Amino acid sequence: MAEAADADHPLPVGTQLIGEAAAARLAEKNVLLTPSGRASALAFMMTLRADRRYKDAQPLPLVT
Repeated sequence: MAEAADADHPLPVGTQLIGEAAAARLAEKNVLLTPSGRASALAFMMTLRADRRYKDAQPLPLVT
């Protein structure tokens, strides 16, 4: 079911969003845009990497 369009949240057309609000709409869901979000994600990845159940997994690339 499609949601109603408004000025802040335009309806999608294919894979593209209509309007200038597209970047803002995508940024609302992207926790990596904030310093605290990046720190939380890094802490989660390091904890997962240190977990014994995943010790044979490939190492995670460190993105700076």
